[in-house]
Amino acid sequence: MSLFSLFCSALVRPTKVLSLQSTPNFQPESFHRLRFAHRGGYAYGPENTLELIANNVRRRGVNAIEIDLQITRDGHLVLFHDEKVSRILDTVRDARVSELSLAELQAIPLRDQSMGLVYVAKFADFLDLMKLLIDVEGYPLMVEVDFKAGGPHAQFAVHRFMVDLHAAAQPMGGALLKHLFVSTFYPDVLAEIRKYSTDIVLAFSVNRDSALQVILSRLAAILAYFVVRKFDCAIIEPNSGWVTPAFVARWTRRGILINAFTANQSIDKRYLDRMGVAYATNCPEGTCLDDPTDQIGHKKRWCKTCFTENLAA
Repeated sequence: MSLFSLFCSALVRPTKVLSLQSTPNFQPESFHRLRFAHRGGYAYGPENTLELIANNVRRRGVNAIEIDLQITRDGHLVLFHDEKVSRILDTVRDARVSELSLAELQAIPLRDQSMGLVYVAKFADFLDLMKLLIDVEGYPLMVEVDFKAGGPHAQFAVHRFMVDLHAAAQPMGGALLKHLFVSTFYPDVLAEIRKYSTDIVLAFSVNRDSALQVILSRLAAILAYFVVRKFDCAIIEPNSGWVTPAFVARWTRRGILINAFTANQSIDKRYLDRMGVAYATNCPEGTCLDDPTDQIGHKKRWCKTCFTENLAA
């Protein structure tokens, strides 16, 4: 199904589903205090790696993690942000993740060797770590899974996701779902997940200055409410430039949680703190430079008066 047809389908009566958004982790007073370590909190080490995530939870006290999922040629979900491998992996090969097998990906270390040689992790292995941290070691962890494998890969990637998630969640009696939600820019991913489950909490992401085609990106923002209703999303995830008092009030009235991306500098963090929303950050403990790969763009929608007043308050 095309992206356009999915947007059109969002205009019809919303799907009736049950979700876990009523559990304590997804109550506004709890959720909006979360500061998600973007790509595992990669200001402190190699992004989307198990080594970084475990260290940030155990040693830095991070209680919320964001990871990215791509799918390999042979059908494994891996923690990886980019479509292509050359920025992250120590290689000149400019291949897409979906063009390589898991073995080919894991044969190349990451460029960032600040924690030694580390390699691409499977989603199944991340879920094992997540269970260990939550069920055995008792950390109150919340995880955002940013599902990047949309478009032609959506159907198969979601199937793989559900297989991996079911295998991991079964020993915990479904409790794992209380510590996890899926975010995506792709309505087709939301549709595929809802075919399998009415219990997985979903988030729809919108980005004014995204890498998506400009027209489709704007269409996504315009139709965001219809997409949220159609697929029973509990969370809206805006580029931080969208977050104004009016934006917060509008989505709060609708009963939708807000998780913005990405705030790295202290002035941005203070602003979003004043707005009372959750947000992702590369450096949960302090301040760090913005990363151009975040593709956030300028915060053109922030009203100068309310920005200044909120920082001064």
